[in-house]
Amino acid sequence: MTTHNGMFWRLRELVDALPDVDFEIWTSNSWRRVYFERGCPAIEPCVQRTDNHPDLMFAPGVAAYLEAVGPKRVRMLLDLIDQQARDLAAMMEDNAAQAKLAREACITAAQCTSLLRDVAALKRYNANKARPHLVNNYHVLSAPRDLLDRIDAVLAQKE
Repeated sequence: MTTHNGMFWRLRELVDALPDVDFEIWTSNSWRRVYFERGCPAIEPCVQRTDNHPDLMFAPGVAAYLEAVGPKRVRMLLDLIDQQARDLAAMMEDNAAQAKLAREACITAAQCTSLLRDVAALKRYNANKARPHLVNNYHVLSAPRDLLDRIDAVLAQKE
């Protein structure tokens, strides 16, 4: 079974072998012909000399290209492109969710840093006020209830 990737590269190979122009359908005298934009024949009708049956003549590479771009293969390639677009969108959503979590973690970290500074300031204040000999000593164990409530609120946001 041919893989999507194999079909894609085979189609790419066939397209690259042809001129980079579109087909045009020309009609006259009841003979339809397919030409490249510049007037070079791609597919022309002819009559077999041996039996006078109608036939088609293809420019080099055109018949193989037409076989490769059948509706089934094109549909499979389009399905593959759609799946890759969905996968990319899902990855972008995951990245956005991770970025949001990272932003929230930074905000939470900033809030925690701010609260820790508040705790340190209060400890210094209490030390200065109650025990001048403990200035800049952070081992004071008392903290106001509102500060503890703020710490609990920040921790609750993190959960």
